[in-house]
Amino acid sequence: MKILIKLSIIKVVVTTLVIQLVICVNIFSQETIERFEFKKAHIKMERTTTAAGIKTTTSKDIYIDNHGNNMASYETERREIPMSNTVEETKTVIITDGNVVTTYNPDTMEGTRVEIEGMDKFAGMSDDEAKQYAEQMGQAMSTEVTEAGTGEVAGVTCTVQKAVTDMMGMKTTTTTWYYKKFVMKQVSVGDVVNFNEAATLFEEDADFDPSLLLVRDEVHITNLELPD
Repeated sequence: MKILIKLSIIKVVVTTLVIQLVICVNIFSQETIERFEFKKAHIKMERTTTAAGIKTTTSKDIYIDNHGNNMASYETERREIPMSNTVEETKTVIITDGNVVTTYNPDTMEGTRVEIEGMDKFAGMSDDEAKQYAEQMGQAMSTEVTEAGTGEVAGVTCTVQKAVTDMMGMKTTTTTWYYKKFVMKQVSVGDVVNFNEAATLFEEDADFDPSLLLVRDEVHITNLELPD
């Protein structure tokens, strides 16, 4: 039973990630790599996920520079497991430098590094190519994306999109709020996994220590290669 639950969760998580790709693909659709339409920002976000009776809360401090080419996310994840009446906490740092993403645990100082070539692929797309790609992905994943007006998150006005998918017998509806191509809020409601993530603070052109965007020297990094 536990294995079946885990497999169901994995399927929904994969489906949700594909939905995000479908509705976020235009982020990478410019000739020059400017992932966001602002140069610099400091953002605080809170995310809650519920799956198989386990509630996970994640707090993020995000620092962005160079239109998203340089980013750092300092995350604390707290998992409440009712069956064992336990609470687990994990800290993670994610540093993005161009196409290179480094993830490490600040407590153990162990981490991994990977180069994601797909970022360049999306960056080279024209708007029409990106739209066509998103439509193809949506059809393949039985996903319908619609515009849903505007809404305010953390004091800024966002455009809103809704994606509905019915894949492998599991229906998921994901609503996403964008500000200058950054995902400010996302709510996903599905048969197995539900999550809600939203910015609680957004400071555009914020002044912060540039060392926050760098991997600490003492971190031991293992380089990974993605399959072709």
